[in-house]
Amino acid sequence: MAPRFSLPGDWSDILDRIQRALTHADRLAQEREDAQIACLAVDGNAETRREVLDHLPRRSAELERRVQAVADDMAGVDSALAYAESRYQAYLASVNSLSGKLAHWLRK
Repeated sequence: MAPRFSLPGDWSDILDRIQRALTHADRLAQEREDAQIACLAVDGNAETRREVLDHLPRRSAELERRVQAVADDMAGVDSALAYAESRYQAYLASVNSLSGKLAHWLRK
């Protein structure tokens, strides 16, 4: 049997509060955008500034894509360096082993 679900008694008030919060957030976002455009429009190039602002999300996404590509490349470099380090450690262990064998052989 499925559990019973019931809405709280004040569910319409909850929806109203959510709607007011969303409307308020939207208004604040619009005010911030308008303020940015007003600040940029001081030199008379409001349209150019608006175009720059319109391209920011795309440029931001491109920057994130390039940062990820660099991170991916660095992961490959890290792997190569880790492998080279392990090979170097093996070489050093081999040299130490041979040094010990040589010292033992010389004492005979």
